[in-house]
Amino acid sequence: MAKLITSRKQSQSDTSESPVRRRALASLRWAAGLGAAALALAQFGACSPSGGSPKEVSNGGSGNNGGSGGFINGGSSNGGDGFGGSFVDANGGSSASGGSGGGEDACASDTYGGKQLPLDMYIMMDRSGSMDGANWTAVKSAITTFVQSPDSDGIGVGIQFFPAEDPGVSCLFPPCPAGCVPFGNLCIPQDSCDPNDYLPPAVNIAPLPGVGSSIIAAMNNTGPGGNTPTMPALQSAAQVMTTYAAQNPTHKVIIVLASDGEPSSCETDINQIANVAAVAAGFNPPVITYAIGIGNVAAMDTIAAAGGSGKAIVVDTAQGGQDFLDAMNEIRGQALGCEYLMPTPAEGDADPDKLNVRYTPEGGSEEVFPRVSDASQCQGQPGWYYDNPTDPSKIILCPASCDRVKNLGGSVNIELGCEQIIAPPR
Repeated sequence: MAKLITSRKQSQSDTSESPVRRRALASLRWAAGLGAAALALAQFGACSPSGGSPKEVSNGGSGNNGGSGGFINGGSSNGGDGFGGSFVDANGGSSASGGSGGGEDACASDTYGGKQLPLDMYIMMDRSGSMDGANWTAVKSAITTFVQSPDSDGIGVGIQFFPAEDPGVSCLFPPCPAGCVPFGNLCIPQDSCDPNDYLPPAVNIAPLPGVGSSIIAAMNNTGPGGNTPTMPALQSAAQVMTTYAAQNPTHKVIIVLASDGEPSSCETDINQIANVAAVAAGFNPPVITYAIGIGNVAAMDTIAAAGGSGKAIVVDTAQGGQDFLDAMNEIRGQALGCEYLMPTPAEGDADPDKLNVRYTPEGGSEEVFPRVSDASQCQGQPGWYYDNPTDPSKIILCPASCDRVKNLGGSVNIELGCEQIIAPPR
């Protein structure tokens, strides 16, 4: 009996040799079993009408085209796009573009709500004689409503008016001395063509709602008179805002030029005037000029195109101030656009090569926009890029992504710490 027991022990030792060998063999058997299970799962997915994996698979399965499925309670649909996925559905499975998987292999990341660049606007408002009456009343009413609206809270606003009077001239009654022009039975100072006479602003840029009362008071303390010296007015506005932009590089800085007439004094060549807006738009960081034509003023289109905003917004003050208010709100929406600040982690710096932009439309599933190298690589596709790839301060959505965000609403979130999803070369 003792010999039998001894023989059995010897047989066990011959088979497994040591605890280390036993663990190694067990690991090999486990790996082989896992590989077989994965093969079976893949075969099941291939036979499935939707090409997906069974529910409750936490780590996802790969799609037909290579991206890993990022689903929790669903299955991947038609596969990935080969570069990690540009859309990810976190609840119901990855969409046709694929996405990263979750579960134990998910990276450690921090997510920040996308913070749009602060917006600062400088209103250069025409107060020429032709603005007297309904035009002046409507524009004042619209700007008052705009600065008092809760939707405008946080926007920085400043204002100046043109024409400016020449401060060195004293005018009384006709015959008018040099530097003065007739105005009814009086003489008034001739419009100044010196941009410095439009400085400093009537109201310096400051955030709403606090600065709103100063804007309203400035409008109430001036009135229409004179011609339309658009050139020096725009020159002074460009000087104010390029200086301001250089001091606030993470802000979106714009000029809003509002006028009811063609340039009629000082420089009247519209191409020369528009060039001022073009130089401001080419500044680093850029200052975009938006134009509001109170009536169909051809010059305003030329200025808007050169200033980077495309086309002037034409308003009709016969409708009261609503048209002008709508124009101001439209400009606010366009200017805020789809530029976001780089997030600031609680510790250390954000790694620009481990950042993803996640978007969740209202009532929809989360998507991930892929990174492209620069604006030229957007080419009508979803994506985003940095203002400066080596030292970024802004995250800028491609037009297709921006349109999607604006049209569908929802939220944009910035994720730090995960492998970056990059669009394939185009």
